[in-house]
This record gives sequence, structure tokens and C-alpha cells, in this order.
Amino acid sequence: MCDKFYEPDEFEYETTEPEQDYLLLLTDLKLLAGYYIRRYFEGKKLDTGCLIPCHVGDLDRYVLLVLNTAINNGIKNTHEILGPTPRIEQKQVENNGHVSDNTMKIIGILRECSQKGIPKCFAGGILLMHVELCDGLYARTLYKVA
Repeated sequence: MCDKFYEPDEFEYETTEPEQDYLLLLTDLKLLAGYYIRRYFEGKKLDTGCLIPCHVGDLDRYVLLVLNTAINNGIKNTHEILGPTPRIEQKQVENNGHVSDNTMKIIGILRECSQKGIPKCFAGGILLMHVELCDGLYARTLYKVA
């Protein structure tokens, strides 16, 4: 469990250079994304059973994934990672109007994001992170972030 959450450093916001303002905004967004990543994954376990380390919110790979993944793309990519719905389950979905297990899993993760106060703009990336870290499913082709 993390003993503390990192707070954004104090910056001097009186600048004349637009590039400096952009860098300050980007730094603040990265810190904010890291905060929400740590908040969501606090106390969660990896697919191996070990606790997810609190520094996961400081890794650029995940911070950039959360910042650059819209919720609709996160849902779509998560469906691709989870794979096709089994044929028997698909017939139940078509005939009885049931929702597939994959869809229920995604809804559950998004509901948990909402309950933990994660902004919707970060939920798509956190959804992908959850599937990778907690379920052990990884799709390398989805990571197009530098």
C-alpha cells in the first residue's frame, strides 16, 4: 500500500513562453493521471497474485496510455483483447438478450472507476491497464504510445 500520493510540484505560472505553459500543463496532466492510476490500483493484485506496486502510476508507459486513450477506444480495444464471445454464450445473448461475460466484465471495471472517482477521460486507459495487469492479457499492438 502506498504511504502517500504524490502532489504536483509548485510551478511558477507567470511565463511569457507558450511552450513553457504547454510543458507545465503536460506535467500537471501526467501527475494527475498518475494519481488516478494509483487510486484505482491501490490494493489490487497482479494476475500472479502479488500486490500491484504503487509506483505503477509513475511509469510513463501507463501514464501516456491513460492520457491518450479515449473511453470508446478503451472499450473497443478491451473487447479485442478479451477475445470473441464463445459460441454457446453468443447464442444465449442473441436468443435471450443476455449480456456477454466480456461486456459485463468491462461494465464492472468502468463502474469501479466511477465509484473511485476516476474521470471518464482516464477510464479507457485504466480499463486497458486493468485487463493487462490484473488479468494478464496483453496486446502489444495496442501500445502505440512512445
